[in-house]
Amino acid sequence: SVMVPLQRAMRVAIISSLHASVSSAHQAGTDGHWVYDVDVRCTGASFRVLKRYSDFTSMHNRLLKHNRLAAGQLPVLPPKRAFHWWQSDYFAERRRAELSTYLAQFLAEASLRRCDELHAFLELGLLLRPVDQAGAVMGQDS
Repeated sequence: SVMVPLQRAMRVAIISSLHASVSSAHQAGTDGHWVYDVDVRCTGASFRVLKRYSDFTSMHNRLLKHNRLAAGQLPVLPPKRAFHWWQSDYFAERRRAELSTYLAQFLAEASLRRCDELHAFLELGLLLRPVDQAGAVMGQDS
């Protein structure tokens, strides 16, 4: 079928054009935890996802475990740090910049940008679904 090469080409275009950065941080929830705005851009789409630091660490650890990647194959994840209320703005801006650098380094590696864990973290499911399941999603009868 012609759809399979077209689907692969669409998937490659989406993944190869993928950019993400952490644009801002703000406190949320009753416990005042920090939430980071991750801006995602790729062919045909631009959107924002909200992530906590723990989401970054979960993705990082899943990549190490499931893909059997050595720690040296991944960018260095900014360390978890304790902070005090009086330095919270400084803390949030510093971590935002570090997480943005982490994502940029991550996406600079072609092999890492193809990882399912990254796609799940950036919530690319709806973009990649028409490519993965063209028959069901794009209205084609299979």
